[in-house]
This record gives sequence, structure tokens and C-alpha cells, in this order.
Amino acid sequence: MPGMAEQPVPVRFFRLVLVASIVTLLMTVARALGELNQWHPKWFGTEAGGVGSPFGIVWLVPLFGFLFGRRAAHMGSRPPFLAAFAVPLAGAAAVVGAAAWIGTQMQGAELQQWMTRVAYAAPAVALLALFVWPRVFFVTLVYGLLARAPVAVVQWLDVRNGWGTHYGKVHPKLPADLTAEAKLQLLTLAQFGLWVPFTILVGSACAALGAATVRRGD
Repeated sequence: MPGMAEQPVPVRFFRLVLVASIVTLLMTVARALGELNQWHPKWFGTEAGGVGSPFGIVWLVPLFGFLFGRRAAHMGSRPPFLAAFAVPLAGAAAVVGAAAWIGTQMQGAELQQWMTRVAYAAPAVALLALFVWPRVFFVTLVYGLLARAPVAVVQWLDVRNGWGTHYGKVHPKLPADLTAEAKLQLLTLAQFGLWVPFTILVGSACAALGAATVRRGD
């Protein structure tokens, strides 16, 4: 498969990952503070899922993926564009599509069961990115873990302390009698079983776009 003979990711590449992770952490902290202090709801809404907030770290995935791709291309790592772009994009579409479908078609215990199944399957789908561009796969994996670990901590604090931010809320169609432990299990599974694979797949697809902006020989 393309790129499987690449050398390990250079240490200096991770300087960019570190910067990306710090920026993402600052955005997470800013959003948590904004929700806790009830700042403008348009920017810091507390609805479950937190959809549409300008402070969602999900918006950073395409940006940093693009920059990771440019850095990789400058270092001589550039697989065929079609595979590097289309394969992870198709994987991301499959994961997001499956999660969206079960969220609209199911509820209660059935929704809980299928959300768990998708969260366990998504990491396997994310491996598609490994086969087309190993270097960017590992970079986006590290970034995804560093980006989502602080969110998992905020979720735990929210559920344990009753903060009422979006971080501690689950899908409204899930059973209403979920215990705190069950909520934390689902929320943590979502962070690492869904959002990390999302970061890998979308980040890798955007990395292909970033690499395409670098002329060969630059």
C-alpha cells in the first residue's frame, strides 16, 4: 500500500503537534469557562453535543490536518492524492453517517447499544488512514489523543460536580435513568471511540489537501 515503507515520524514534526494540542487545550478551557459562567449562549451554549459552537475543537481538525499535510510534504512524504484524500474521507463519512443515522432512528437502550457498537467499530475504520499515509496517521492519532484527553477530564468534572455544561450531557434520546457512571462511560467512549477516529480520518483527508498545495521539490 502507498507509504507503508516510510521512515518513522521525525521528532521535529511533533513540535507542530504540540502547538496544535496547546491551541486546542486553550479552546477547551475557554469553552468550559464560558459555559460555567453563562457567557453568551450563541458562543457558549450548553445543549447536549454542543453542536455549532464557534469554540468547538472539531473545527480545528481540518485546519491542523491541512498543516500536518503541508509539513509532511515538505519532509518528502506525499502518497498519491486520490488515495490519501478519498480513502479517509470515505471512512469519516461512514462513521459520521452511522452515528447520525442511529441518533435519529433509535432511542433508549437500543440507541445506547448501537452507539457503543459504532464507537468500538470506528477505530477499526480509522486504520484505513494508516494504510494510505502512515506518517500522517500517527501524527493525527497523537493529536487526537492529546486533544480529547482534556475533554474527558472536563466531562468527568462536570458529571461529578453537576456543572451543567454540554460536556457532561449525553444524547437526549438515551435512557433518562442513566447513572453517573454510565454517563461517564458513554461520554469517555465517545471521546476516544468516535472523536479520535474522526480526528484521524478528517485530519488525514485534509492533510492530503495541504500536501497538494506544496510544489514538488520545495
